[in-house]
Amino acid sequence: MCHPTSPKPIGNGFSLVEMALILVIMGFIVTTLMPRIIGGIKRDMTAEIKRAVRSARSEVLGYAKDHGCTLPSSGWFQATAAHRLGRLGEGLFYRSSATSLILVTGVTQPVAFFIASNGTDQTNDTDYTANPVDLRSIEDDIVDFATAQYVESLCP
Repeated sequence: MCHPTSPKPIGNGFSLVEMALILVIMGFIVTTLMPRIIGGIKRDMTAEIKRAVRSARSEVLGYAKDHGCTLPSSGWFQATAAHRLGRLGEGLFYRSSATSLILVTGVTQPVAFFIASNGTDQTNDTDYTANPVDLRSIEDDIVDFATAQYVESLCP
């Protein structure tokens, strides 16, 4: 008597249902963690841009202190301070002419100079050539400045 041979099991693999369940669980984990990961990346970029703006401000103040309270030109800023910051310096805007900023609080502040970055989204939200520059509508731009009194206090 002949018995048909049954196929041997290939191995202990996963069934299609088990694989689908694993993919659903993985998808759930990814969708819950991605906002946190992206938020952390954005916070890190913002902190890095803030440090770059603060560093550029310090370089401008150092230049003013070394040159008898004379502020550097835009050309010097781009060639020296912004260049030294590398890729972060490319997105910086420097203005040294006497101007005013309308702060987020609505107060108008006369400044000797200001340095601005387009922020993490790198879109130009504000016209930094206007006078006064209105900062009340900025999205994620980062701006730092110094008043004339502060710059003069650095010089002997």
